[in-house]
Amino acid sequence: MEEFMENVYKYVCKNGGNVNISNILGVSKIPRPGGPEGQIKLKMMIEKYGKSLFILEDIGKQGIIVHAIPKNHQKAKKVAVIGQNSSLTSKDFNLANGTICHYITDLLNLDKMVKRIITSLSTTTSESGPQFISVDCEGAPIDLQLIQIATRDGVYIFDCQRLGKENVCHALKPIFSKKSLIKLMHDLHMDAFALKKFGDIDMVSVVDTQLLAEFLWGDPFPALNGFLSCLELPTHPSKEFVIGRIKSGVDLWSKRPIAQTSLEYAAMNVSFLHNAAQEIPNLVSTDVMQKLGRASRFRLKNAMTFNSSRAICFDKKNGHAIASAELISLIRPHDGFFGEILRIESNVEEVFSILPSVYKKKLVKPNKQAKFMDFMKKQEDRRVEEAGTLPIESLSDIVLDIGRRPQCWIQDSRIFLCDDELKVVQKAEMKEISTNLGRFGSDNRAGLNGQLHRFSAMQDREDNVMGITIRVGRNVHGNAAMLMDLLMNSDKSILILGEPGSGKTTIVREATRKLAEDKNVIV
Repeated sequence: MEEFMENVYKYVCKNGGNVNISNILGVSKIPRPGGPEGQIKLKMMIEKYGKSLFILEDIGKQGIIVHAIPKNHQKAKKVAVIGQNSSLTSKDFNLANGTICHYITDLLNLDKMVKRIITSLSTTTSESGPQFISVDCEGAPIDLQLIQIATRDGVYIFDCQRLGKENVCHALKPIFSKKSLIKLMHDLHMDAFALKKFGDIDMVSVVDTQLLAEFLWGDPFPALNGFLSCLELPTHPSKEFVIGRIKSGVDLWSKRPIAQTSLEYAAMNVSFLHNAAQEIPNLVSTDVMQKLGRASRFRLKNAMTFNSSRAICFDKKNGHAIASAELISLIRPHDGFFGEILRIESNVEEVFSILPSVYKKKLVKPNKQAKFMDFMKKQEDRRVEEAGTLPIESLSDIVLDIGRRPQCWIQDSRIFLCDDELKVVQKAEMKEISTNLGRFGSDNRAGLNGQLHRFSAMQDREDNVMGITIRVGRNVHGNAAMLMDLLMNSDKSILILGEPGSGKTTIVREATRKLAEDKNVIV
C-alpha cells in the first residue's frame, strides 16, 4: 500500500500537484481499486494511508481534487475533506509542537473563551515583562472568516462566519482595547483593515513585527517565516504551500466545515509568531518599542486610508531603497523621501489667448465649470453632444482644420467647439492663429514663450497653414516620485511606455527636475 500511495503521489506531482481523483483512476500504472465505486474506495484509501501526502477537496458533482503536499511540509496528522460531508472530530486539537488550540463556533463558548483569555492575562505578573498576545485573521481584507489569538496558554480560533462577525468583534474588544497588552501582528495591513471594516475594531498597543524586522535587518517586506528565521525560531511548516494554494484560487475559509489542516495552518500563524514574544524585549529597548508602537498605529491609519495597501517611501541614506513610510518617518524622518502632493500646472488660458473669440465660448476657467457628467453623453463614434461649458482641466487637444468643424478632445471624447453644425474653420481664422503664434519651425511646430503647449501645423505645398493641432502641456509636480530609487541610485535605463497624451513627457520632465536638484542634468 505504501508503494501504491507513492505512485499516486508521483502522478499527482507530475501533473501540477492538483488532479481530479477520476483522472488518477484512469492511469494504467496505478491499479484501480476493485469494485464499481472506484473513486470512493480510492478516497478512503488516501484518507487512511495517504494522510501525510495529500489534501482532498470535494468540489461536488465534479468529483474530488487530490492536492499533493510538498515533501518539506508533510507534517499533518490527518487528512480532512473540504466539503459538506466533512466534520471535525473535536473543537479542541493539538499542534505538532504540543500547543493546545480551541476552535470556537458557538456563542456559549465565545463568552467562555473570551473570559478565559482575560483571566489568563490578568493572572500574569508584571515581573515577567510586558504582556503579549499574537493576532491574525483569515479571509482579509475582503472578508473576516477567522480571528486567531495566541497566548501563553494556547491558541483560540474564533469562527466569524458561524458566530457572526459583530458578535466576535464585540466580545474581543476588551482585549484589543487593553493598553497594557501588546498585540503582535505580522504585516497588519489587510487584517487591521478587515477588523475595522467588519467589526469596528481599532487595535490599541499593536506592534507590527514586520516593522520590527525592518528596524533590525533593513528588509521592509519580510514574510513571517523570514522574520522567524532571523530570530532562529521554528518556522511555519506549511506557510508557503498554503499561500500558494490561496493565490491559485483555492477557497479555504468561506466553506463550512473548515478542513482540519486549514485550522492547523491558521493556528500555526499565531502560535509561531507568539514564539517571538519572549525574544522581543531582548532585541530592542523600551524607547524603540514605543516608536515601533507609534509606527504600527501610523500603519493602521494608512491601512484604513489606502484600503489595506502599503505606504512606502525611499530611504535616502540607504541609496533611495524602498522603505516603510511609517518607520522612516518616526525613526529617521530626515532620511526619507515621502513623495510630493501632486500639483498640476497647465496655464491653459494662454492657449485661449491665440484662439478666435468664437472658439472660446465653451472653454472657461475651472471655477466656472458645469459638472462634466451633466453634458457628457458618449456616443459609439466617441462624439459628445455639446451642452454648457467644458472642464478645461481635462482638455488634452484642440484640432482646427480649414473646412471642418472645430473640435477638442476631453477624456478621450471628441467635443465640437461650436453648436452650429454649419460652422467650419475659415482661412482667415487660421491666418489669425498663425499670426498670433509667429513662425513655425522646420518641423512644423511652434510654441509659446515659457509654456509647455505644443502647436503642430499641417501645411500645403505653398507653405500655407491648413490645420493646427494644439496639444495642451502640463507640468505635474510629484508624478515621478515612484522612480526615485532608480533615478538617484541606479545606472539602469528607464523606458516609459504609453499612449499619446498619457503623460510620458510629463513624467520625463518631472524626473529631470528631481535629478537637477542634486545632479548636473543635460536634456
